[in-house]
Amino acid sequence: MTKFSFTRKIMYGIRWTVENLSKMPAYAEVIGPDFYLAPGIMGCITFSKIEGEPCVFIRNKSAKDIYIVRELVLYDCNSQKLHEDKDEVIFLLEEGEDVDVLGRVNNGTSFDDLTNDTLVIDLCVSIKDNATKKIK
Repeated sequence: MTKFSFTRKIMYGIRWTVENLSKMPAYAEVIGPDFYLAPGIMGCITFSKIEGEPCVFIRNKSAKDIYIVRELVLYDCNSQKLHEDKDEVIFLLEEGEDVDVLGRVNNGTSFDDLTNDTLVIDLCVSIKDNATKKIK
């Protein structure tokens, strides 16, 4: 019996613009676009401000738990990079749950006085797909 393991990495890119950021009440949730990572695996981005800091979540809308890796970049409306996370952290997205994929932004950037009061979220997501096949 031989076992093969393989990992597949396909990145899906989502760009979302959040406008009127300074007028957004604390802890209010804004629901962004839906996206498919694979047949039957759907999610969406949600955004909120907590204590003036942006919070980016992915909501798992599929009927099963999935593991993902993400790359996240925040820009102002002039494509000025405000924050970037491109680590290889694996996130568990449980069925029907929101997962914080940003964490705290500790670079001193103020998100209350952005140009045109606009934040652009670039999110690339990949399913961490580990499969094992048995061959007899």
